[in-house]
Amino acid sequence: MDRAAFDFAKRQLQPGERLIWTGRPVAERMSIGLLGGAVAVSLKMGVLTGALAIVGAALRVLLELAFGEIAVSAIPRAATVYLAISAGLSILVFVLFFLMGATLVPFVALVQRRTVYAITSRRLLVLRNLPFLRPKALSLGSAVFTVEPGRRPNAGSVIFMQAIVKGGVGESDGVGKSKIEFAFRDLPDIRPVRHAFEQARQLAERAAE
Repeated sequence: MDRAAFDFAKRQLQPGERLIWTGRPVAERMSIGLLGGAVAVSLKMGVLTGALAIVGAALRVLLELAFGEIAVSAIPRAATVYLAISAGLSILVFVLFFLMGATLVPFVALVQRRTVYAITSRRLLVLRNLPFLRPKALSLGSAVFTVEPGRRPNAGSVIFMQAIVKGGVGESDGVGKSKIEFAFRDLPDIRPVRHAFEQARQLAERAAE
């Protein structure tokens, strides 16, 4: 048991609330995923910029040729210049987007290291031991336990789905309903979470009797 995480979550409890389980995400996994995402987005934006620049350059060459501003013999030279500009723009856009994504990695890693997940007899909690991030909570209510498997056995994310009804519309007609998603991301082992969730539901049902 992570004693620091347990003690931090215990301080967030409401009167009469019981702490059942606490855990932390794997910060390194989230950071690697974010860095990979930054590379993917950067490549896409770089390729898109280069393609648009090439199309624009080709149209400009055709227009200049049509209006007699350049001779046919000058097309290879002009095309070479425009292709060089296009390549330069692609590289510049790739670097800018990559740097934007890479600068978020240390911040995300810090947030993940300070994140504590908790299941109590009443609520699901995502707590962050940082002054600028508020805790998130979801009532057990009718929350449904679902799993997003990870790459390693028993690892992954737990997604809690809860349907809500807006405007007083009955649940039976299916109108005015939406879903709340509440997640415990990047857990090294999801098995204790399932057990704790079932235990919390049992305690909540007994309290409601």
